[in-house]
Amino acid sequence: PTFRAEKSKTRRHLTEFWMVEPEMAFMHQEESLEIQEAYIAFLIAKVLERNEQELDILERDKDLLRSYTELPYPRVSYDDAIKLLQDNGFDVAWGVDFGSPEETFLANHFAKPVFIVNFPKAIKAFYMKRHATRDDVVISA
Repeated sequence: PTFRAEKSKTRRHLTEFWMVEPEMAFMHQEESLEIQEAYIAFLIAKVLERNEQELDILERDKDLLRSYTELPYPRVSYDDAIKLLQDNGFDVAWGVDFGSPEETFLANHFAKPVFIVNFPKAIKAFYMKRHATRDDVVISA
């Protein structure tokens, strides 16, 4: 479990939660993304298999969840995500992290989980590896 002592009263922020934060050594980004999406698809498939009654009680769209088991998930560069957002009326500039409206739009646009890759180094952790051809970007998803 993860515990956060942040003051927040929103539906998007929990003080305690479980998460997967994959960090892998000696692996290329694409290999890491493949492992991550396979893990998510596996978990969703198991939930659908073992928890149908609970999903019905919660009124979850099982067909939508089933579509999340279809791989691969789209990969979109941060640059392309910013352009897509701007083209759709969002007032967002390169170098700024996404907020809830931007994340929601991108998720709905692709209609399945999506990897946004290669963020500006200024908005990511200092220890992330720099991109091979761009000093202003880190290898991230």
